Amino acid sequence: MLAAQNGHTATVVVLVKECGANVNASNKNGFAALVSAAQNGHTATVLALAQDCWADMNVANENSFTALMIAAQFGHTTTVVALAQQCDVNAAKRDGLTALVSTTLNGHTATVVLLAQECGADVNAANEDEWTALMLAA
Repeated sequence: MLAAQNGHTATVVVLVKECGANVNASNKNGFAALVSAAQNGHTATVLALAQDCWADMNVANENSFTALMIAAQFGHTTTVVALAQQCDVNAAKRDGLTALVSTTLNGHTATVVLLAQECGADVNAANEDEWTALMLAA
């Protein structure tokens, strides 16, 4: 988890593939290696976890944020692209929050464009209060 959090891609791969580290283990806050790498925008590490280490791409932290939602929340556009190719771009938390809504709330316009135009995010999806990304942006 620490290697992923700090973007040490080669170390992550060695720990998982050669040393038997549990790629899907999480800490007390539900942060698995994939979620930590995504939060910090370590795209190469995210790709290695997905492609070389077979990480669960739908893993979520204790607040039900997936790696994609967290990368979008912080505006890590390149990481969002890597994750969107591997998981459901329209996955939602129990309250209806999606990656698109998460990035919209934080004003990351480039990531909004990417999710909506290139990754197929549903721009009309609404949260539990029936607010869409457009309404929240406004």
